[in-house]
Amino acid sequence: KNGGKQQQQEEEAASNQHRGVTMATNKNGKEILMTGQTFTVPESERSERPRLTMFPGSLNAQKAHACVRISSLNYADGVDLNLISYPEDNQTLDYARLNPNMSIPTLEIDDKIITDSRDIQRYLFEKYPGEGDAHANKADIETFLDAVCAWDEYLFSYRRIPVFFGEAMHRIRLVWLADAVNSAARDGILEERLRDGQTIRQAYVKKIAQVRALIDVGCKAETPELTKRISENDVLLGKIFSVASDLRNESGGPFLLGPNLTSADAFFAPVVARVEAIDKAKVNSYFDQFRGTREWWETFKTRQEAADAFSKYGKLWTITAMMLQGKPFKILGYKLGVYKPTELPDDIEEDVQKQLQELKSSYLCT
Repeated sequence: KNGGKQQQQEEEAASNQHRGVTMATNKNGKEILMTGQTFTVPESERSERPRLTMFPGSLNAQKAHACVRISSLNYADGVDLNLISYPEDNQTLDYARLNPNMSIPTLEIDDKIITDSRDIQRYLFEKYPGEGDAHANKADIETFLDAVCAWDEYLFSYRRIPVFFGEAMHRIRLVWLADAVNSAARDGILEERLRDGQTIRQAYVKKIAQVRALIDVGCKAETPELTKRISENDVLLGKIFSVASDLRNESGGPFLLGPNLTSADAFFAPVVARVEAIDKAKVNSYFDQFRGTREWWETFKTRQEAADAFSKYGKLWTITAMMLQGKPFKILGYKLGVYKPTELPDDIEEDVQKQLQELKSSYLCT
């Protein structure tokens, strides 16, 4: 039995090597962004029908949304989309009680609450596969998704967008996080246990440290260690396009694994969309270099699934949402120094500083 398992692992490793997949996270330390979990909930907490809580501009939410859209779930009438205000709503105590990582997306389905896009994909693949996933080679999908998930979208994006805007969005998060912590302290509920077993205090210490680390990594001066990490991350992005090209050419297209959309397409599309939105020259260079990827993207965009998960949430939707949520005023308030986090209790601030240093040291391997 052990010998068979070892052989399977060797075959999977050989397959990954053949496709040129190298996981950046194997060489570097742990990621700053948190990995979600899956929780089994009692009948009293179950949603009447699948409910996806998300912000449409989030890359991971886009992956999950696309997977829901291509699954066999009744998307039009049987799935609730809960679009939240980001980055405010998912820092609240109510959201932390639903999803202790305070990340997006969150899928409530059957007796599960799933808080990671990769876990959402796996659950839908096994329980509610669409036409493409039902006939897809699971090993090909797992290999490709491993590569996609190893790519650091945050590092790519925040090192290319205006620094002030990126930092301002994180500062807004810190305002809401501090308000939640101080509210919990006043109400005497810091030691309340969340569904993953950690206390409200522990969850918010971890989250505040994470956001501060993201500011330092994405919005501050570049260090030699960070330069190395950025370079490795860009290499991995090229390999994702390379593997996508191989898959499409081997399957005959028009999608990555043949005539129907699969989870591989659902995860690749947000990557392409993000790179195209931020660095048009780079995505065009990849399209030119990796045969079939441009044709794949043009074909994908004609599908209704793409319209539902991407097109309707374009620039106009984003600008309108930001205006309605008062983002320009909050950003201006941050710029003027009047919209800022309240001070944390001394003991919590001390713990945040410890976790912040650990996160940065591990991420940059210093």
